[in-house]
Amino acid sequence: MESSPKWQIYSRLIVPIKVQGKSSLIVGIESAGHLEWTELSILFSVSQSYALIDEDAREQLVSYFEKQLILFSNLCYGRNYSNKNFLGVIFSDDILSKYVWNTDLEPRIRAALLRIMLYIHVDSKPRTINSFPMLTKTYQGTSEQQQQQNGSDPISQGFQNRPFSYKQIDVKRIF
Repeated sequence: MESSPKWQIYSRLIVPIKVQGKSSLIVGIESAGHLEWTELSILFSVSQSYALIDEDAREQLVSYFEKQLILFSNLCYGRNYSNKNFLGVIFSDDILSKYVWNTDLEPRIRAALLRIMLYIHVDSKPRTINSFPMLTKTYQGTSEQQQQQNGSDPISQGFQNRPFSYKQIDVKRIF
């Protein structure tokens, strides 16, 4: 039988994640028969290595955890509101923005967290229509009329002291 690495994937084949306080995520790594909970930014830091994991095992863990986060983001794609509500509790926008802006975190993990942020919080209601009123500034009179009145080209003189009015046109729809 092969010897297992120093870390093992939890028996459910999902790396367990919990919220600690309101601002950080902790990840469970099985070590010596029990789960050892470690803060996400410490476990996947680029500048410092985690003591219980050698480099090969760390690369496997980063790759596995990245794939798990991508799975979570794919579960929240589109109109999957039940998954968005369930995972939105763990991955709040404050927590995700904290880790996405952390440059010391592994880039692949940051990218996967950004994808979760996009699907859970940014693109949460893709079919919602927002209406914004638009006001436009219109020029009264044509350039030919102004040229006949002034005897010169209005474009070369600019549009100073010309009559402008505001009118409301149809609303702009943004999807």
